[in-house]
Amino acid sequence: MAELIFGHREIHEWISRRSGLIWVDDFCGVARVVDGQIVAAVGYDHHQTWSCCFHIAADRPIDRELLWRAFQVPFVQWDYRVLLGIVQAGNAKSLNIATRLGFETFATIPGAHPSGSLEFFKMEREHCPWLDITRKNNERRRRKHTQGTGSF
Repeated sequence: MAELIFGHREIHEWISRRSGLIWVDDFCGVARVVDGQIVAAVGYDHHQTWSCCFHIAADRPIDRELLWRAFQVPFVQWDYRVLLGIVQAGNAKSLNIATRLGFETFATIPGAHPSGSLEFFKMEREHCPWLDITRKNNERRRRKHTQGTGSF
């Protein structure tokens, strides 16, 4: 059975084993758990007034529910305007995930890491495709529910 969990240390440790993420006191995250094991997780740290850093790791494909929650929490619950991410330029898989999720590159620092450059990504709330999907799905359900009933 799959479920979402929210937490701090357990999710951070799981992401850290996959990415080397260093602990900071303001870390929190959400994870997909299947049969008692985390299979995908999103974490947030370095919180500011209107932004935070975003981290993601997965052993299995990331489902839409986790992705929706991953962006709902910072953009709706915390009212942040932007999420930030940093990826090593040599990490093709992470670069691909960032782009597919809708993040856009806003800076590159050549030679900033032993493996090469660092790519800095951002996602602004008004450009987050995952929040829009939720709105469209709710509208579709509402239309389907009212079709053929003759009333609203």
